[in-house]
Amino acid sequence: IKEILRKNHMLFGSHSYNVIFHELKGNKKLHFYIEIAPRFSNFGAMELSGLYLNSLRPEEYVQRFNETV
Repeated sequence: IKEILRKNHMLFGSHSYNVIFHELKGNKKLHFYIEIAPRFSNFGAMELSGLYLNSLRPEEYVQRFNETV
């Protein structure tokens, strides 16, 4: 987690995060994982309902993340 947050800080500067812990009791292969969702703006209606939007495509994020030292 520390490495992910360090690289995100290098990519996007200082900002807040939502850290979400998920537990899937019915799935034996994936039963627990952590989601780190950067907060680039204030919450809107979708975020207040529990759905978080990210304006950066996952492919673009992964490319930037992998290029960061």
